[in-house]
Amino acid sequence: MTSAQSVTVTTRPRTAVLAALALLISAAAPPAHAGLAEAQAAYNAGDFQAALKELVPAAEAGDAEAQALVAGMYARGQGTTADLGAAARWYERAADQGHLYATTMLGWFYMRGMGVEQDAVKGYRLLSRAAARGQPRAVEMKQAVAEKALTGLDDLVTAEAHSQSIDRATAFFRVGRSFALGHGVPRLPEVATEAFRRAAERGHSAAQYEYARRLDAGDGVKEDAEAAFSWFRKA
Repeated sequence: MTSAQSVTVTTRPRTAVLAALALLISAAAPPAHAGLAEAQAAYNAGDFQAALKELVPAAEAGDAEAQALVAGMYARGQGTTADLGAAARWYERAADQGHLYATTMLGWFYMRGMGVEQDAVKGYRLLSRAAARGQPRAVEMKQAVAEKALTGLDDLVTAEAHSQSIDRATAFFRVGRSFALGHGVPRLPEVATEAFRRAAERGHSAAQYEYARRLDAGDGVKEDAEAAFSWFRKA
């Protein structure tokens, strides 16, 4: 979705990578300890090729944290040529094991079409999965997606009205339904409700009913029984 694609995401700084490496080392089995310690030392010294060389065996052996770190290095082109496809594959391997940061980044890759075929619905689902378990970056990204969708709502409706040769009230209703059901876009209740509200204010009867229902249930908007009753009467 265009509105979501424009959100800027910064990569985590070297200090965060070092902290993750330290955590990996502390949890590693004794035979792998030396190599992982060397990876941290090499990364700290800016020798990314050496760091990657030490991390890859652990990643290939199935260590989710190492997989996520290798993914990040491929994404940034550290110690290797930047390769978003390889980064996405390593993030996916880590995400499959429940690694929350990897799940978050894989979600963002799908949102943006970075190294994978763009799929905003799948990307948002991955972000939601990580956010539900408290991953802070995922929570921030989910909020950013919703905010950008709200900001770009008028543009989406204009495009829908133009492409389908329909009035704006109907376009707002259709866009709202898409966000409500997650058809082709992330399922965003607050964006759906706002679209229904704007369609309702333009006299669209189905939107008036849907907006009333959402006000009554507190779905994507603060619950307001009095306002809901008023909109039900208009519908």
